[in-house]
Amino acid sequence: MKPSARTPRFAGVATPAQQAESVREGIYVAFTSLSVTIVLAQHHAPSAGSAALTVLVTALGTVIATLVADVIANLVVHDRLYDRTEFAHAVRSSIGSLVVIVLPLLLLGAAGLGLWEADSALVVSAIALVASLVVIVTLALRGTRLSPLPRVILVGAIGIAGLLVVALQTLSHG
Repeated sequence: MKPSARTPRFAGVATPAQQAESVREGIYVAFTSLSVTIVLAQHHAPSAGSAALTVLVTALGTVIATLVADVIANLVVHDRLYDRTEFAHAVRSSIGSLVVIVLPLLLLGAAGLGLWEADSALVVSAIALVASLVVIVTLALRGTRLSPLPRVILVGAIGIAGLLVVALQTLSHG
């Protein structure tokens, strides 16, 4: 299936390489946040506020690490620093990847207001993060030439990978 004007590629007008960076960073933040969320749920976070702060700091740390890694990798591969446009894109895609923690932070905020328990918010947050991985890959594949079966396989594989992280964290900390 050929991309058309009606089916824009993920990340709009970004180059294919920039689109790949945006997708990669969203996946990194989702997996990292998922791991931390599961550990917090298993160890009964002291409060919703401390759990939210931990998720936020972890996501910010991941964003900073990937941004620094991208800058250094670009220097090594191309023997130059990013130009202004490239750096602006790298910052935008890094910051944009934080969208995956919005729902977990809202759920933990509701727990902080006493609407439910922090542990429940963390479990639902883990589910939301696995779902966000599926959404990221689904959006990334939209407009590609990939036929339906491989799309379904890739989307299913990312969902399974998210569940595998849940299982591994449960086994190691349970």
